[in-house]
This record gives sequence, C-alpha cells and structure tokens, in this order.
Amino acid sequence: MTESKKLEFPELAAALRSRKVGDFLKFFGPGAIIASVTIGSGETVWASRSGAIFGYAMFWAFSLFCITKVVQVYSAARYMTLTGEHPMERWAQLPGPRGLFPAVVGVVMVVSFPFYLSSLPIMLGTISSWILFDDPARYPHLIALIFIAFLIVLTLKQSYGLLEKAQTSLVGLMLLVMLIATVAANPDWVAALMGAVVPTFPVYPEWVSRNPMFADRTLIVEMVAYMGVIGGGVQDYVGYVGMLREKVWGMIGRRSNGEEIISETPENLELGKAWLKAPLVDTLVSFASVLLFTAAFLILGAALLHPREIVPSGMDLYNHQVVFLTELHESAGVKTFLSGLYKLGVFFAIFGTVYGAYELYVRTAHESIRAITPKWRNLSLNDVRKWTLAYTAIAGSALVLYAWWTATQDPNGIGWNPISIMTIPLHITGVLLAGPWCFAIIYIDRKFVPPPLQMGWFLVALNIISGLAFTYFGGLAVYEDILGLMK
Repeated sequence: MTESKKLEFPELAAALRSRKVGDFLKFFGPGAIIASVTIGSGETVWASRSGAIFGYAMFWAFSLFCITKVVQVYSAARYMTLTGEHPMERWAQLPGPRGLFPAVVGVVMVVSFPFYLSSLPIMLGTISSWILFDDPARYPHLIALIFIAFLIVLTLKQSYGLLEKAQTSLVGLMLLVMLIATVAANPDWVAALMGAVVPTFPVYPEWVSRNPMFADRTLIVEMVAYMGVIGGGVQDYVGYVGMLREKVWGMIGRRSNGEEIISETPENLELGKAWLKAPLVDTLVSFASVLLFTAAFLILGAALLHPREIVPSGMDLYNHQVVFLTELHESAGVKTFLSGLYKLGVFFAIFGTVYGAYELYVRTAHESIRAITPKWRNLSLNDVRKWTLAYTAIAGSALVLYAWWTATQDPNGIGWNPISIMTIPLHITGVLLAGPWCFAIIYIDRKFVPPPLQMGWFLVALNIISGLAFTYFGGLAVYEDILGLMK
C-alpha cells in the first residue's frame, strides 16, 4: 500500500484548537449520559449510604474508585478515537477462539440488564410513591411497571441528540443544587478532608450491626458494591464508547475495515494526538461531576444521617435524605418548599438514570453482538434496539413482579429490594469484568495502534494497577456472594 492511500486524521475541530474552557466543554456529551445514568442510582443512594454508615471513613476509597474508572473509560475512548474501532471489535482477536472474549463479556452484560432495569424503575417507583402518597412502599412496583412501559416507548422514539442535551442539563442542575446543600449543611470540613486523603479500613458501627438488613451483608460485599456503582460499570462503558460513533472524533467513522493502516507521518501523528483532547475532556468532566456528586452526598450522609443512625435501605432509599435540604432553614414554610424541591430533584435524577440506561444498554448490546462474528458486523442499531428493549422490558418486568411478590411475603413489606437486586450484578459487571477490560486494552493498544500513538508507560501502569484491583476485589466479593447463596 502506498503512503498516499494510508489513513489520515481529519482536520482538528476548531473547539479543540481553542484555549477557552467553554469551547472545550463542547466535547462533554456522551460523558454526560454516563454521569446521569450513574448519579441517580449511585451517588444519590450509595454515596449517602456510605456516609450514613461509615461517616467520612470511605471518602478516600470513593476517590480511588473514581480514578480507576477514569483510567478504564479513557483508555477505551482513546483507542476508538485513534483507530476508529470499538475495542470490542479487536477483542474478538485476542488469543484463543475468535470472538470468545466479547461473547463472554457480552453475555454477562446482557444477563445483567434486567437486574439494573428492574431495580432502577423500582427506585423510581419508591420516590414517586413517596411524592404521591407520602409512603415509598405504597405502590413502588406498580409504578415501576408503568415507567418501564413509558420509557421503552420513549427510547424507541427519541434521538441521540435529544438524550444528550437532556442529560447534560440534568447533570448541571443537580450538581448546583447539591453543592449548595453541602455547603449550607456546614459539615465538619476537617473530618471530611481527612477522610478524603487518609486511607482507613472502616468497620460497621455497632448500631449498623444490629440492623437486620446487614445480618448477612459482609463489609467486603458492601464496600465492593460502592466500587462497582461509582461512575458505572462495563455494562455502561461498552455503550458509552459506542456512542462516540455519534461524535466522529479522530478516526471514528473513517475506517472501513481493520486492515487499513494509519499514516505515520509526523503531521498525522501530531494530529492524532491532538484529537485525544476530545475523549479526555469528555471523560474528565464526566467523572469530575460524578466525584463531586459523590462527595456531596457522602458528606451530607455523614453530617446528617450518621448522627441519627439512619441508613438508606430497603424501600426507604430517598425519604430520609430530605433533611439534606430541609436542614437549611428553620421556617416551616421554607422547609416545605425545600422538601418539595428535593423530591422533584431526586425524581428527575432517577428518571434521568432510567431514561439514559435503556439507550445506553441498546448500544452495549449492539457493540457486543457485532463483535462476536464478522457476519454480524453490519447489524443495524435499530434492529438491536428492538430486540434489546423487548428483552429488557419482559425480563425487567418479571423481576419487578417477583420483587413485588417477595414484598407481600415479607412481614416488613420489603422483600427483594433495589439494593439487594442491584448488588447481584454490581460485583461482576461493575468490578470483576473491569479487570480483564484493563488488561485487554493494553494488549490491543500494543498490537494494533501505531507505536508513536500507543499509551505511555504511566497510563499502562495505571491500567495494570486498576486491572489488578478490579480483579482481586471483584473476585473476593463474588466469592462472598456465592458463600451467602449457599447458606
């Protein structure tokens, strides 16, 4: 092949040549969807739950968890921007039977979809039931089924552009409100700072140990769930990288097959490196938003729930946190207004989570299926969307109905609740699978990316460290899960 026929990167986007922050933020798009999808289920529940249980003792761990997720996501987005290929496509060529790795990862993720898309609608049902009937356990399962039907139809009709704009606005609004609430709560800032920078291994307080919800929930199970939920998991990231096809950054959309060679002229290599600013900005802004939300909800949980010995659990996932805003003013009228504002904010946060999750999982299924065998490579997104939504609607609704039935059998009316449903896949898709992801990224980067564009030693080292941490802690939590099921 002659040099003239080798692939050239397109002209750099004008916003990437600018030094203005506002221009850089134009590349925050797919990351907003990731942030909004994880914030509703992750930071609003799990971060405040951590603060309620451990005070500030887990703050440092959440920061490290976020860094490992940044490494995982950026490395994949970086690969796609430079090569135009989704990592799943090249993972089909890992040593061993062709397509084995993406097939295994894809099957595990697809099996996990209904668990997330039943627990999340039930969460939406609890907040809706609380708003409508002042009782989060009144009709959460019925409302969840209604929302599943509504959001399936909405996902079939919406465009990617509408989804991105809606989620970007939602993230910005919620971040502003919760940061104001955090500052106004006047927490112990010294304790919060120490918790953020000084690693400590927490223990359950005595009052938590007495809670029947934690009778069989070991520390490892609880803590690795935090690791899995912050910023999302593999089931989200495969779809996120797939969404970059909408942005056509760098080489994306410019490669017809995996045999084409990227030109290694100095000018083209510099252009390729310059394009990496786009996924870097999107990833960093996304996870900076996630970390700020995490910090806000963890601090509020530590400052307002921990002293009251209250833990978000069962169906009481959001109603206790209303003090995050009502504590801001003593006036009864203002408290009523702030309570309504909190309910509305949390509702839209959870709605945004479920709203984005359906489209995200459609993209995940699409990228997984087309990577398994060449004959499925040209499978259209719309074909996959119909089958994925039908599957998640049926299986997710079945799990909601099962959770509803278990609630009727439980004397406390809780049964199989969103926390217990979500914990099942969190340890696997949120943590354990992330380990092989990091190692596989290193392999394809070294094998299929031109040497001058390959990851530097620092990013490689971060992937190795993150991969080892994900594999070890994910494996440990899954082992604990198996022991719990055998009891």
